[in-house]
Order: sequence, then C-alpha cells, then structure tokens
Amino acid sequence: MIAYMLIASLLLIIALELISRRDELRHLHITFEIDTELVEPGESAALRYTVHNTSRLPVLFSSLTLRLPGGVKVNEDEKWKKLHLSEDFTGQQVEHRFYLMPYGKFAGRTNITVDRRGLHELGKWYLESGDLLGLSPYLRSGDIPVKLICTAESAKVEEIDALGGLIGDISVRRFINDDPTLIMGYRGYTGREAMKEISWLQTAKRNELTVRKSDFTTDRIAVIAVNMDEGNRADMERALSLTRAVCEQFESAKVPYSVFSNGDLDIIPEGLGRKHLFYIQRKIGLSKLAGHYSFGSLLDKLSREKRGDVSVVIISPAPLDKYSAELKKLSKYVDREPIIICGGEHVDDEKNSRRAS
Repeated sequence: MIAYMLIASLLLIIALELISRRDELRHLHITFEIDTELVEPGESAALRYTVHNTSRLPVLFSSLTLRLPGGVKVNEDEKWKKLHLSEDFTGQQVEHRFYLMPYGKFAGRTNITVDRRGLHELGKWYLESGDLLGLSPYLRSGDIPVKLICTAESAKVEEIDALGGLIGDISVRRFINDDPTLIMGYRGYTGREAMKEISWLQTAKRNELTVRKSDFTTDRIAVIAVNMDEGNRADMERALSLTRAVCEQFESAKVPYSVFSNGDLDIIPEGLGRKHLFYIQRKIGLSKLAGHYSFGSLLDKLSREKRGDVSVVIISPAPLDKYSAELKKLSKYVDREPIIICGGEHVDDEKNSRRAS
C-alpha cells in the first residue's frame, strides 16, 4: 500500500513538473503606477505594481525583482527590508516571490525616496517564472515605465517686504467678492487659476471653461525674475530653492504672481493657487539649469511689460553689478524698488537704490 502511495505521489509530482514547464510568462502582464508625480528631497512616494495571470492554469512559481538606481532609496521598516530588500554596488533590489491562481493577480507596493532635485527614472524590473522544481526558469525584463520629479527643497528666506499697497482688509474683501469694474475680458482656463475666477456664464456661452481677465494694475501683483545665465551649479541650485520659497510666500499672502526667467524655467503667467504652485515646482524639478539668453535682456522685457504697482523680486545666483543700467530702467516703471536676493540674502533698500542708480 505504501509503495502504491509513493508511486502515485511520484507520478503527481512528475505531472505537475511537466505542466509547470510551460512558459507562463506570456500569460503574465505587469503594470506600474506611482501615487504622486512630484516630491521634494526625502519625501516618500508609493510605487505600486501588479502582476496579472491571464491563463486558465495556475502559475506555481514567479518572482518580481525591481532594480532601483543609486539615487532612489527604499523607505520601509526593517521587517519589510529583511524580507524583500537586498543591496549591492549598483543600488537596491526589491524582490517578491509568489504564485498565481488562474486569472489571479499579485499586487505590491514599495515606498521610495530620492535625494536630489531632477527627473528620476526608477530602474528596471525582472519577472521570472519557472517549473515546480526550478529546473527551467524563464525571464523577462523591462524599464519601469513611471518616473518621479523631485523639486528643489524650499530655502529659508526672510519675509519679503514687497506686499504693501492694497494687501490688507481691502485686498481680503476683494478676494471674497471680486470688483466687476476690474474685469477687462475673458480667456480660456489653463488649470492654474483659482476656481473662483471661472465665469460660468461665459463658460456656458463658449462651451469651454473660461476665466475672468482682470485689470490687476489697480491691485498688487508680483513678478519673480530668476537669473539662470550665470553662476556655478551649487549657486544655481540655491536660486531654484529660493524661487520656490518666494513663490510660497506669495501664495500665503494671496498675491497673484508670475515667474520670468532667462532659462528653462521659461515664463510662467500670473496665477495663484495649488495648481499654479504645483506647475512652478514641476518646472523647477525638471530644470537643467540652462540659460537661454542674458539677464539684461530679461530685465528689458520686464521694463516693457510690467509697470505700475508691481512687486518685483529678483533672484540671482551671482551679483548683478553689471546689470545696473537695466535695473535702473526697470525701477523707473515700477512703483516699488525691486528686491534682490543674491546668494541667499536680501539686498536692503539702500543697496537696491545704489544698484539701480
């Protein structure tokens, strides 16, 4: 009797081995997604992945390995790392081993962080399937198709004294109830404007989202001019961190602001709100620190386009002594002296005056 049971068990193992020798990878499909596109250095993002079995037969053994590049780190507890994480000179590797029932799926998640600003690829994946005894493995690989943008860390910067004018009770009332006399016209919704700026009547007429175009010359607005034409890499990275910090100050003060740059930050139209700040932080994260033309030309552009009650904040990785003529010209057209942030410190009003004269 025992001999029959042994023979039956042996035949069952052989049958399962023959079935499992089929290449099941053609029936396995892997997908990736990440819960956020934009992070700052050290902030965690969840990388999710799912392996689907589209076959009517089970997959008795499969493993998924993620090979992460050097700048991407796993942010999990020690128990999880002990089970799934290994590391060598090329970077960290995450491994999951599982079996799949017919039409079943495996879902996993790894929290990751990046340590520097920029666009980060997340490495490669390796999907392995094999027979029951591990004698005939099959392997497929590919690039992880999602990417992560890391914006600059916000720098510490003094409170900007450029928010005078109508900032106060009058400005607060205006943000609650818009003055219809300030409306100059209408334009298409870009996604960066506040929802209260949408004109639902004009939206119905045009059959597309439409926002009010207001005459902001009667109220305080702000312009952030970023010099990307000179300076070493560390100073330019610092300038991007300062740009983010200044944008956040204007957001807190509810002051509409735009960004003008002579580099790959480009020119970002005036706006306010979470979407507007997200778009700017995304541009900061994607920046290659490339300057396209001289900062003097950008200052001339500002002199032509921005006049009146405008707060101008200039951020530069290097001193602006050679642009004194352009600064003087800009000062003639705006009511308040431009504030210069160079090397992480404010230039006081007296120095501003000397630079612009």
